[in-house]
Amino acid sequence: MGEKRHEDPDVVRKLHLDVLTTLLGSEEAARKSMVYRYIHGVSGFAARLTKNQAKILSGK
Repeated sequence: MGEKRHEDPDVVRKLHLDVLTTLLGSEEAARKSMVYRYIHGVSGFAARLTKNQAKILSGK
């Protein structure tokens, strides 16, 4: 995320959801964990995760 800027907010939303869906195992869980999406200017999101999930997502 953040490497390539997309002009279409729907594409950005889908990318964010896909990241969490892969981590959490379902789109429903991903939607429930999503707190906020940054889609204008920067690409990112805030989500409720366990310490282990955050560790996995960070790649550490």
